[in-house]
Order: sequence, then C-alpha cells, then structure tokens
Amino acid sequence: MIRPPRPPPAKGGSGRKAGGQAGHKGHQRRWLTEADLTGIQTHWPASCPHCARPLPAVAVVGETELRQQVWQLPPLQAEVIEHRYPAVCCPDCQQIRRAARPPEVPPGAFGPQVSSLVALLNGRYRLSKRETQALLA
Repeated sequence: MIRPPRPPPAKGGSGRKAGGQAGHKGHQRRWLTEADLTGIQTHWPASCPHCARPLPAVAVVGETELRQQVWQLPPLQAEVIEHRYPAVCCPDCQQIRRAARPPEVPPGAFGPQVSSLVALLNGRYRLSKRETQALLA
C-alpha cells in the first residue's frame, strides 16, 4: 500500500537542526564522591596496542585519568521465612496442641510486599498473570 505524502507542518520551523544546540547547558547525573561509592576498580592496560610491549602500572604525571561511574542494582533476593508449629502434648489432659498462627504471619505463602508487587505489575503495568509469574520465578 502506498501512503500519501505527509502534509507540511502548520508553522514554519526555527531553522535549527534537531537536538542540542551548540553552547547549550548540558545535563548530566552528578558525580558521587569517593566516600559515596560502593567500590573503585582501576583498569590498567596490559600491553601497548601499537608494539605489544607490556606496560607498567604507573600513571603518567599530568594526564587526567578517565572516569566512569556505573550504577547497578544488587541482585534481588527474596526473604523466605519458614514458620513451624510443633505438636506439644499437654501433661494434664494429654491433648496434642499446636500454637495458633500469629496475626503478623499471612495465611498464604506470600507476604504483603509480594502481594503489593503482584498487584502493581498486574494493575499499573498491565502485565498478564503469566508474565508476572515468569518475572518473579
């Protein structure tokens, strides 16, 4: 199917190219101080790419080192707590008894945070039940 050409824009363009203009103020994420970093890794070149000679791990005085701060989330690990209810025999009436489930322990297998996350993924982010299950598996 051939589409008709687009109509020209209603108002004229500004005459500038799209994107950031020369001399505009840039916007970057602020650099963290060394005290705020989780760790620092220094990567030294092993050998010269021109002549293949091994290079010493000594920085050149007067040259600034390149820096790159990489933000990463730690792996998500679920907290799984097993609640046990041992059987105890009453010494007087000889009845077997177990403790009642405390009110702070949910009746099912998932706590309130997991239930809230599932509701958020299904409702706000419109993931299907199958997609939500695959994400949390």
